[in-house]
Amino acid sequence: MRVKKYTASTIKDALALIRREMGENALIISTREMNGRLGRRFVEVTAAADDASPLKEDEIAERLEPTKRVKKAESAYTPSDIEEQIVKNRMLLSQSIEPLKQELFAIRSLVDEMRRNHAGPDIEPLREEMRDLKRLFSVLSRRAGLTEELDFSEIPLQLYRTLIGNELEESLSYNLVEALNNRLQKEELKDISLARKSLEELLANVMPAGKPIALNGGRPAVLAFIGPTGVGKTTTIAKLAARCSLQMKRKVCLITIDTYRIAAVEQLKTYARIMNIPLFVSYSPDEMRQAIADNSDASLILIDTAGRSQADEEQVKDLKSYFADDPGIEVMLVLSATTKNRDLCDITDRFFPIGPRKLVFTKLDETTTYGPVVNETVRTKLPIAYFTTGQNVPDDIEAANPGKLARMLLG
Repeated sequence: MRVKKYTASTIKDALALIRREMGENALIISTREMNGRLGRRFVEVTAAADDASPLKEDEIAERLEPTKRVKKAESAYTPSDIEEQIVKNRMLLSQSIEPLKQELFAIRSLVDEMRRNHAGPDIEPLREEMRDLKRLFSVLSRRAGLTEELDFSEIPLQLYRTLIGNELEESLSYNLVEALNNRLQKEELKDISLARKSLEELLANVMPAGKPIALNGGRPAVLAFIGPTGVGKTTTIAKLAARCSLQMKRKVCLITIDTYRIAAVEQLKTYARIMNIPLFVSYSPDEMRQAIADNSDASLILIDTAGRSQADEEQVKDLKSYFADDPGIEVMLVLSATTKNRDLCDITDRFFPIGPRKLVFTKLDETTTYGPVVNETVRTKLPIAYFTTGQNVPDDIEAANPGKLARMLLG
């Protein structure tokens, strides 16, 4: 592994230099801005890359055991000598990795805190740097053969692998199993049923608890559903409207500000006609607020929005003008459970300035990997209000339950 610092006038120039010297697979370890002479600023980038060229024997000896020189004669090596040297080398590399691991976890906590306090595109460079550190740590761990040498007994290690296999974040998985070790006695950890049940409770406890719609009988509950295209916002609204109007016999009003797609308005009109509830189409924030005021006798007002690409900042900014300054509207961010971890982070961060208070996860019936769902509610500290598990209206929706999600994840 070669590690080298590069300086350039801009990040772009530094990255170009790194790619030229180290190749496309180089890892960025750190970046920082510095002041030069005459007030000129430049950037310093530290990068690492695999060194494909083999080291000479004396170099190996110097790096791995400075106090001794490995004998150059091949006949001097015995199997026991080689095995002993491998163990020593692993210990040395393990000791080198541990500070990096602690730094990685510290950076992760800092990034998560910054996301909660200031989500948006400005956080992306720091998040990318954290990913590079994580990749570097993984490379070093694999080289040392440490990935399977966690300090867990058989059953906790089995549960740890289950969490990782379900794409739960590595640090969260480790912390949960470590808490399990501290919670149960040594003999209790040999009972797979007891250990799994205890881990389910720990996992459920780290997820923020959400509550379904509260209909108090006074002013209406006003819920707005935002999110990317194709996650099922309109169908989710129809399910909630049907439950409230047909099953609970409450007055429901629908509002849509999705004037970009004729098909979306027609779909909601069809649902409204079947359920015999009013639907209002609003073309501006003022029209939407007027529609809310005109239906103050309703128990529940549900607002549908156009699907927005999280990459289109102007569209997200336009959506923010409807909801960001109105505490009377509870904004729910609708996400698909089939979305990858990294994309979920990106989507949530881009929509975060609009002010979502809860999450809704759709399409749980289309995945068997629930780690990304847990990762996002833990990362953002936003509770999950509802899960949807199919297209049937109004049946395939349920109030989210952290305990049930934990059981689903652990199988």
